[in-house]
Amino acid sequence: MQIPNYITDLLYRYDCVIVPDFGAFISKRIPATLDPNQHIITPPRKQLSFNEQITNNDGLLTNYIASKEEISYEEANKTLQLFVTDLKKEISERSSFNFPKIGSFKMNIEGNLIFEPNEEVNYLKEAFGLDEVAATEITREVIEQADVEEDIIESEVEAKKFNYSGIKYAASIALFVGVGGFLFWNQYKNAEANQYTEANRLVQEHIQEATYSFDISSPLPSITLNVDREEVALKEVNKPYHIIAGAFRELDNANKLIAKLTKKGFEANYIGANKYGLHQVVYQSFVSKVEAVQFLNKIKRTENKTAWILTKQND
Repeated sequence: MQIPNYITDLLYRYDCVIVPDFGAFISKRIPATLDPNQHIITPPRKQLSFNEQITNNDGLLTNYIASKEEISYEEANKTLQLFVTDLKKEISERSSFNFPKIGSFKMNIEGNLIFEPNEEVNYLKEAFGLDEVAATEITREVIEQADVEEDIIESEVEAKKFNYSGIKYAASIALFVGVGGFLFWNQYKNAEANQYTEANRLVQEHIQEATYSFDISSPLPSITLNVDREEVALKEVNKPYHIIAGAFRELDNANKLIAKLTKKGFEANYIGANKYGLHQVVYQSFVSKVEAVQFLNKIKRTENKTAWILTKQND
C-alpha cells in the first residue's frame, strides 16, 4: 500500500500530518548541533514525534490520496479507513509496525503506542544534501604577546626611574644656579659694558673676512645618499585611528609581524615608537572612527582579543 509513502511526501511540506482515527505525525525544526565529545556537527533537521490524541480528519492526507490515486474524496477516505483498520490489527497482533522512512511503533505493557522516529531521514528541505561533518578545533597563534607585555612593564619601570633621577638632578641644578647667579651677578654687570664693545668689533671683522673669501662661482659638490630600505622598513600613515597589533622593543620584531599580517591580507604598517620606546605595528589605519571601531570588533573576534584603538592626530 502506498499510504506510508504519501505520508512521507506530506512530511516534507507540512509540520503536521494526521492519520484519521490513528494519530498525528508532528515535525519540529531543530538547529544544527555540535557533539562536543565526538566533535561532529549535525545539520539542521525536522525532528518527528507522534501524538495519538490528534485523530480528527483535517482532509490533508485524504485529499492527497485522492489526487495521487485519481479517485474521489469519498473513495480516498474509505481507502484510508481500511488502512488504519489493518494497521491497528497488525500492531495488536504483533505489538509493532514499521513505517518506511518514518519510524516504528511498539506497544508497551500498558497498551500505549511508543514511536521511534527514523533518524536517517531529514524532512527539512533547506538541509537537503547536508551530511554530518567533523569539527576541527581551530588554534589561533598569539604573536609574542608575552614579550610585548614584558617590554611594556620594563619600559614603565625605566620611565619611573628616569623621572625620579631627573627630579633629583633638576633640584641640584636649580640650587647651583641660584647661588652661583647671586655671587656672579655683580661681576657680570661690571664686565658687560666692556665686553660688548670688544665683541662687536670682532664680529664685524669676521663678517668682512667671510664676505671676501666667499666664492659663489664654485658651488659645493652634490651629495648622494644611499638609503637602505630594510632599515627604513615601513612608512607612517596619515590617518588618525590605528588598530594596534603589537609593540616591540626591537624594530626587527615589528617588521616580522608586519610581514606576517601583510601575508594574511591586512594593510599592516609601522606608525613609530610610543613614549616607552616600543615600535608600534597596526593591522590597519582609518580616517573614520566608526570604521575603526567596526574593524576592531572584527579583529577581537577573529584575530586578537587584546587589540585596541590608538588615536594619533598628525601635527
